[in-house]
Amino acid sequence: MARLAVLTVCLFSEAVAHSPQGSNGERMRGSRRLWDIAAREKHIWGRCDRWDAKVSGCELNSEYKCSDRLSEGPEQYDMEIVLGNLTPSRDGHPVHLAWWAPQKSQTAWNPHDSLEGCAVYRDMNEAYPDFTDPNFNGGNLVVSETGTVTIRVQNPATYFVTHWISVPHIHLRLCSNDTFAHTTQDAIIFVRNGAELVAGEAGSSLQIVSVKNYTWTERPGTGNVSDTGIAGILVWRREGTTTTLAPGQIQQLVEDTMDRMNLDALEFSPIYQCFENDQLYDHFTADCTTSCGGGAEVAHGQCVRPARFPESSVVGIWQLMGTCNEACWSQWKNVTLHDARLALADLLDVPFQEIQKVSMTFHASAGRRLSTDKLATFQIMVTTKRLPKNDINTLMRTFLTDPAVAADVMNFPVSQVTMTDMNDQGEWRNVETGSGDRTDVIDDATDPYQGAYDEKEPRNNWQTIGGIPTGDLPVGVIVGVAIAVIFAGFGFGFFILYRRRRAITEIASGERHVTAAGTIIGSGGPAPGKTVDDPTVPQKPGPTQEDLNRKAEAPW
Repeated sequence: MARLAVLTVCLFSEAVAHSPQGSNGERMRGSRRLWDIAAREKHIWGRCDRWDAKVSGCELNSEYKCSDRLSEGPEQYDMEIVLGNLTPSRDGHPVHLAWWAPQKSQTAWNPHDSLEGCAVYRDMNEAYPDFTDPNFNGGNLVVSETGTVTIRVQNPATYFVTHWISVPHIHLRLCSNDTFAHTTQDAIIFVRNGAELVAGEAGSSLQIVSVKNYTWTERPGTGNVSDTGIAGILVWRREGTTTTLAPGQIQQLVEDTMDRMNLDALEFSPIYQCFENDQLYDHFTADCTTSCGGGAEVAHGQCVRPARFPESSVVGIWQLMGTCNEACWSQWKNVTLHDARLALADLLDVPFQEIQKVSMTFHASAGRRLSTDKLATFQIMVTTKRLPKNDINTLMRTFLTDPAVAADVMNFPVSQVTMTDMNDQGEWRNVETGSGDRTDVIDDATDPYQGAYDEKEPRNNWQTIGGIPTGDLPVGVIVGVAIAVIFAGFGFGFFILYRRRRAITEIASGERHVTAAGTIIGSGGPAPGKTVDDPTVPQKPGPTQEDLNRKAEAPW
C-alpha cells in the first residue's frame, strides 16, 4: 500500500513536470484559441502573451503590434467588401481590422452568387498560405472614424475538414490600442445568399455594407489546376446515375448541416491540428510531436498519463450565469460541449475520449425567456485509469474556478460560476427542475466531432484519398475522380471532382458521398442587404432581423 502511494505521487509529479508555465487550464485556453492556432500555422501574424481578465481578448507579445503589416489586401483582387459598424478609430486610439482567407481558388467561381467552381484543398494547412507568402490572401487596415473599412480579397478556395467541406470564408480580427487582439470570431462566409457576416459566440454588430465583384465569370469551375494540394472543385452536374438535386437544394443542405456541425471545434482544436499534420498531440507540452516523452503513453493519438490505476468515474456539477440566448446556444452548443471535453482532458492529461459525458441545462425559471442572461447547470464526467480518484477530485475542483475561466471554456460570457457538487461514484444526475428547462448532452458516442478525430488519428498504413479515408463516407455530395485541368458547368445536382495524377475513374455504382458543412456560424445580428456592383448579378438580401427574432423565439 505504501509503495502504491509513492507511485501515485511520482506519477502526478512527473506529469506536471512535462507541463509548460501556467496551469493546465491556461495551456488549453491559450493553445486552442483562434489567434494562437492560426498564428502557429502562420495563417496570420501575432501571437498572444496573456488573456484579458474579462476574456475579451489578448495582448499580442512584444514581437507584434496591431499596426504591423498594413495592407489593403492582394494587389490583384477579385472582391472589394465594405464593412461597417465597427469600433471607430479616434485620435491617438487607432482600431485595426486584419483579415485572412484561404489562398485564391485556381478555378473561377462567383462567391457572391453560388459555390459552383470553388477549388477544394485536401486540408486547411494546404489551403492557407503563410502570411509572409506572396499569395497571402488578406490584409490589415485602420478602421475609419465612421466605423467603416474596405477589404480586398481574391476569391478564396476552401478545404476538407475530414469528410466535411468548410464553407468558403474570410476570417476577421479586430485589434485596438496597438496590442490588444479581440477574441470575437467574426467571419464572412459565402453560402446561398453570397457574402454573409457571422459572428462569435456573444454576437457582433459588424455589418456588410456592400460587395463589389470585379471578376464575374460565366464559366465557373474553369482554370488550370497546378497546385497538387487541391483535391477537387465544386461543380454542378446535369445528369447522372444518382438522384439529382433541385437547384438551390445543396445550399440548403449546407446550411442545415452547419446548424449541427460548427467546424470551429475542429479548425481550432490543437489536437485536430496535430492530426492534420500526421502528428501526435502531447498533453504535457500542449504541442504536436512525433513521439511521447518518458513516462507517457499514446492513446487515441495523444500523449497522456499511463493507465496504472483502478478505473474511477467522477462527476462534477457547476451552476453558472451566462450570456447566451436561444439563438446563441443553438449555434454554439456542440462547440462548447466539445471544447469542455478538450479542456478537462488537458487539465487531467488524459485522452479527451475519457471525458465520457458533458451536458448543459438552461433553466427557464431564471428571467424572461428571451433574456440573454441565463441560469445554467453544467455537468461533466470523467472515467479513467490514469489517475487515482483523489487526484481526479482535486484537479476537477480547479477546472472552473472563476467566471473568466468558465467563459473561456464555455465560449460565451459568464458572470457567475459555483461548483455545486462532486460525485466520485460516477453518478450522473438529472438537473432539470422545471417544465421549461432544456438539457443538451454529448458523450463519446454522440459527440458530432468524434468521427473526425477517429479518421485523422495518426496510424500506420492509414490510407486516404484527398485527405479522406477510403472507407464509407456519409451521404451528401457525390464524389468523382478527374485529372489535371478540372472544369465543368452544367445544370443540376452538386458534386465534387477529385484530382489524381493517374487514371480518370468515376465512381458509379459504388458511389462515395461527402457531407458539406460550415466553418463559423455565430449568434450575431442580421447580415443586412448588400449591393453587388455587377448588372448581371441580382441583388440578394441577407437574413432579416425578423428572421433572427423568430429563431430566437423558437421553443427550447
